Amino acid sequence: LNSRGDTLVNFVEDIVTYTKNFFGKTEIRVNFKKFNINFSHVSASQRRNLFLCIKEALNNIYKHSNANNIEIIFRQVDNNLTISIIDDGIGIVEDSPKGNGMENLRCRMADLDGDFNFLTVDRGVHIDLSLKLEAVIDPSKNVLSFQTRKGTNNTDLSDEIRVDTNDLVFITHLAVAIRKIDKSATPFNFSNTPAYFY
Repeated sequence: LNSRGDTLVNFVEDIVTYTKNFFGKTEIRVNFKKFNINFSHVSASQRRNLFLCIKEALNNIYKHSNANNIEIIFRQVDNNLTISIIDDGIGIVEDSPKGNGMENLRCRMADLDGDFNFLTVDRGVHIDLSLKLEAVIDPSKNVLSFQTRKGTNNTDLSDEIRVDTNDLVFITHLAVAIRKIDKSATPFNFSNTPAYFY
């Protein structure tokens, strides 16, 4: 997966591209729906495990479902994401590889403190993958700018540090390190900063 920006918007785009390529030479039609998808941060672990869940679900559909149509729905409410994968195939057959694969999805989502749900439908299979995301990254304000106004010798500091906010962990550690080095410094002056830094 492309880790560019690590945002939900980019992750969804990557999943759509992967799915189109995966089913591109088949007769299975795929429909995508997106609701309220924003720039929430998707961690590397979330990105990897979600991708593997979706990849396994799509592979199961391709190999075992005899489906003609798939619908993938990306739905975000606040920081809660649900990805629904629905097919119109033959459904789950007891002891089938597809049925066994569901347990793998359940375990992967549990590792993310997320949920895996299998919904009863008249035909085919409907699964939901749900988890809580991190803070929102505003692409129009992707530079964190701050400075200490008073140094250790009461001298004014004019140096401004600018950091790309795509790397939230680095920013957090940098801020803590500066605080430890210059304990007499006044609180950081943040400008052009997403709300989650306040």
